[in-house]
Amino acid sequence: MRFLIQRAVLAVALAVSLLLATPSEACGPDCGAEESSSWRENLTPCVEGRWGNLASEGPGCRVLGFLWMRGMTPADQQLIASSIIPNEPYPSADTTAWTEARTSVAVPAAEVTSTEASIGDIYFANCLTGAFQQAAKTLNERIAKFGAESPEVADWTRAQDAVFAHCADPSAAMPEPASSSAPPLIRADRAYQLAAALFYSGKFDEAIQELDRIATDAASPWKGWARLVAVRAVIRKSTLSARSEEEKRGLLEKARERCVAIVKDASLKDLHRQTRQLTWFIDYRLRPDKQLSLLGRVLLEKPDANFGYALRDYLQLRRQGLPATDELSTFLEVFEKKEDAYPRAVAQWKKSRSLPWLVAALSLARGTEPELPELLAQSEAVPKASPAYVAVHAQRGRLALAAGKWDAARAEVLPLLAAGGDALPWSTAQPLSDILRESALTFDEWAKYAHLSGAMGGFFSRGVPLARFTDPKMLEALNPHSRAAVVLTGWVRAVLLDRWDEEKALEPFVEKAVPELVADLAKVKARKDPDERKMAAVLLMLKSPGLSAPGLSRTAYLREYDSCGGNGWCAEEATDFYQGCDASKGACGTRYIPPAERRQVLAEREALAKLGKAPELLIRFTLDYAKRHPNDALVPEALHESVRQTRFARNYCGNSEEEDKARTGLSKQAFQLLQRKYAKTEWAKKTPYHY
Repeated sequence: MRFLIQRAVLAVALAVSLLLATPSEACGPDCGAEESSSWRENLTPCVEGRWGNLASEGPGCRVLGFLWMRGMTPADQQLIASSIIPNEPYPSADTTAWTEARTSVAVPAAEVTSTEASIGDIYFANCLTGAFQQAAKTLNERIAKFGAESPEVADWTRAQDAVFAHCADPSAAMPEPASSSAPPLIRADRAYQLAAALFYSGKFDEAIQELDRIATDAASPWKGWARLVAVRAVIRKSTLSARSEEEKRGLLEKARERCVAIVKDASLKDLHRQTRQLTWFIDYRLRPDKQLSLLGRVLLEKPDANFGYALRDYLQLRRQGLPATDELSTFLEVFEKKEDAYPRAVAQWKKSRSLPWLVAALSLARGTEPELPELLAQSEAVPKASPAYVAVHAQRGRLALAAGKWDAARAEVLPLLAAGGDALPWSTAQPLSDILRESALTFDEWAKYAHLSGAMGGFFSRGVPLARFTDPKMLEALNPHSRAAVVLTGWVRAVLLDRWDEEKALEPFVEKAVPELVADLAKVKARKDPDERKMAAVLLMLKSPGLSAPGLSRTAYLREYDSCGGNGWCAEEATDFYQGCDASKGACGTRYIPPAERRQVLAEREALAKLGKAPELLIRFTLDYAKRHPNDALVPEALHESVRQTRFARNYCGNSEEEDKARTGLSKQAFQLLQRKYAKTEWAKKTPYHY
């Protein structure tokens, strides 16, 4: 088993890379447990200013939102976007630049097979992309000076191949020393190449000694780089070779002293940015509490290429729960909704009257605060072009709904959804759709955005009576995927409740929304007797395990058995979806489902609850129907499908041992009847077992 060293910051890839380790990939069951590590937060939309409602976003996006609201120039945005560290589980070195430059030299190439090395059970990225880029740049410069076919370039290239051999093999051969007759530049290059090979091979003391010697050579073009890489060598010695915490900290302190010396040297100004990053790496470990506040201030400075590393370190330090005093940390803290969050946000807003703190205070308000009228008044002036426009009006809509002001809430959120609800972050679009569900004037007005709501399934299955499922305007407003799920759910409910008028009304919608069911549905339509018609419908349901009546049908698994989510549906208690709703304020209700329809949906749910769970109820109907109509041509296929259904266990109903036995018993009954009475049919031949 591999163990990855975890650290807080990715080291920038320069000529020689620092030890790099990242959070390890989590392994989970195949049934789709998603990783929740916030280091995987997608910041691309936030960098572009598409962050929606900040109250629903992650900490990284809130940082970027804060910067946007403080004023971010296009140049700042471009630099920040280019510096954000990708959410990759492992660093992958890109050797393309070196490989392409290497083709210019007629020396047999030594392929770089791996850039990962190990010490004991510790695996780490030894060579990073920057090392290959720097090597390519240097090679091109040497070709320009000496010529691609010159012995100097050939010798240099072979030496660099030997350096990269140490990326994965610390025991690889060292580069050959340069000839005493070689040009001074080639000899200086070779000294640096030897030091790099020592570094990659884990011989840190020797590498530091050679790098320090190069740093004192006034004629070497590598004297500045040598000082920087010597810092890296000390850090790597600390992280990989130190035998105690005391020794590790001591080495890091020495590395920090070297960083300070580089920053004080004006002649090394071009290396100050990289040195600053190394200092952050060190201080992250030595003094994390101070580093958190420092980085909080750094992120508010004019951004540079270090921004991505500062942001990553900052967010990781915040997850440690360290105290911080900077304004940015305070902004993030209030969104965590601690007890004093609103007073802190309002205090900052009163002091600054700035847009970030307006958004924070508005997001935390509950509707009774004395400052609310002034907050709302200021929020009206936020222009549509502002990235904060969505955040502000989402909160205004939330507060209006809480106050029972349906029309005001609708007026706030409907324009946001109409302007591009699908383009909004899901965490923003979902609450907007939920607000509209309660404040919309008509069912179809909300249905257009129902697919954005996380409450869509629960609302249609628990809050909408069957008659509404046949509403053409509402169905037409739904997006295609939602429409298919809704019409299928309504159709199943109509069949189970023997509501054949609604079933017939839904048939054309089912055919249009789910063409793969047309052939099976034709068998239903061809039958006039309700009992026979229901048998054809039950067969369709048995063949379509994604169908449901208590919940919304799952079109993704309509004809497939879902080994993770399960099939059929569970026995569900018929609670009143609208219980406790105040029709005058719209709490958990809607304007378009009147009281009479609310009572009707409860009655329907009570009737469905009495039928029990599926596929058991479908199999029982099939067995009972087979006794009454043994010569029906659909019976053998229905028995076959009944056995198939029971062979795929659900995993979300919490079946007891007795229930599992009863289910197996139903399967056995279907199997025995099929084999005894319909043994010569193709369906009996396709069903050799009952388990």
